[in-house]
Amino acid sequence: MNEKSILGFQGKYSFLSNFWEVRIYLEGQDEPYSSVENAYQAQKTTNPKLREIIRKCSAEEAKTLGQNIIIRPDWNNELRITTMRELLSQKFSCHNVELVQRLLATGDAKLVESNNWGDTFFGICDGKGANHLGELLMEVRSTLISEKNIILNFLADNASSKEIAKHFGISESMLHCKQQAYNIL
Repeated sequence: MNEKSILGFQGKYSFLSNFWEVRIYLEGQDEPYSSVENAYQAQKTTNPKLREIIRKCSAEEAKTLGQNIIIRPDWNNELRITTMRELLSQKFSCHNVELVQRLLATGDAKLVESNNWGDTFFGICDGKGANHLGELLMEVRSTLISEKNIILNFLADNASSKEIAKHFGISESMLHCKQQAYNIL
């Protein structure tokens, strides 16, 4: 593992922040949320009116609202992590080519959500914390790298797009999208 670490998601690395503007869809909904933060905070409640309010506000406002709502009864640490993993996977999907490329460009750097607002679950504050956000981002990056390598191996074996798409259980147009995100067209 490289000794390089990315500490905090500001400046050049602000795209790693949950506040980064990107379309995120929750299950069965047609209208997107404007960031991972908005979608994550909306998932904390089952109240459709509150979800709609969270959809329409800024990421900062969504975070504040999410800290002051009645949380759904099944909202536990496991669900928090599962939800964040799903949202990050959507953020860094081939529908967001530039974000995939930027995440991959972090190489093997350790991603650390260092902060000064006291988040020791998803981040690290004052040297303490679980850094779940950083760990999940590295997990998503690892998945993308593995998928890219599988595609490259198929291509090295002269496999057709149809064969590669079948392996992943996706359409050829989705495969093309992935190849574009991985710069292997």
